[in-house]
Amino acid sequence: MALAYTGTVETPIIKTPVKSTMALYWVVPITWLVIFIDSAFFKGALKQNLPVNPSSIFLFSLFFNSPHIIGSTLNFFDLEYYRHYKKKLLISIPLIMVLAFSMPILIGEDLAFALYLLFTVVHFAGQKFGMCIMLTKTKGLSFQFWKFSGLAIDALIFIDIVLGLSAKVEAPSLIQYGTLALFIPFTAATLYYSSLSKDKVGTQAVWQNYGLVASTWVFYAMGYPFFVILGPVVIHDITAFMFYIIHDQNRNNLQMHNILYKPLVQLGVPILLCCPLIALSLASILTIEHDQQWVIMSLVFLNILHYYTESFAWKKGSLQRRQIVIN
Repeated sequence: MALAYTGTVETPIIKTPVKSTMALYWVVPITWLVIFIDSAFFKGALKQNLPVNPSSIFLFSLFFNSPHIIGSTLNFFDLEYYRHYKKKLLISIPLIMVLAFSMPILIGEDLAFALYLLFTVVHFAGQKFGMCIMLTKTKGLSFQFWKFSGLAIDALIFIDIVLGLSAKVEAPSLIQYGTLALFIPFTAATLYYSSLSKDKVGTQAVWQNYGLVASTWVFYAMGYPFFVILGPVVIHDITAFMFYIIHDQNRNNLQMHNILYKPLVQLGVPILLCCPLIALSLASILTIEHDQQWVIMSLVFLNILHYYTESFAWKKGSLQRRQIVIN
């Protein structure tokens, strides 16, 4: 049970632009266009030369994945927040550290990585489907069914791509057809849930997420794993950063609460730039030293901590959400 918050809550001065976050979904039709051009004019040359994972490209790895994970922890360097979340953090951080370092030894690297990947997919889905609750102003069993049917499709596809499961079974198309079958309940759930939306923007968001999952399956079936991963990562990471940056501006506008940002602001750095500046600086070190064991274990720890803190930090009524006004 959360402790009563008695600290300062500033009045948000910057609203979160929903249309800007929804505009990120343009990455999907742009990807369709790229694939069409590659198939129609270049005989799949791009497909043959693209890596499986965009993160293997240095610049992509520098700006995505690690920066937003680091950025998510920065708003906790706030004494009032710390006092409120102290019990959760003091118990969880040592536990997560032990799990991050011991799980590969206890259950094997393959199984540990599979669990880690599953948590990653659940986290991605949780953000994009969670945004729909905010926009439709509707949840309940219909939302849960819609969310978990879409999550099942995403999870099977991502895990197959990363672990190569379809190559290890006798029928390589088993996962492909299995995920296709899941589209029947997912489509029905989308139709029903979108009809419950109390706002046109919410209805649009529901169908945008349906289109993202459907496109993910098509890119997967066509043999473009790079684009399967690219779209969800770009949408997820940029959306998250927008929330972090706006939160920081609103929280620290009238009084500087964040002890990491305070010296930067005194040097003339705008509050809006503090989070991305620190996050990108630390992420660049981790990206350059990506093959070092300490970096790998640090990233695993930060990722698990990120998944844990995001599960409560941005819920309705949380301290962070009090600084966010949806526009």
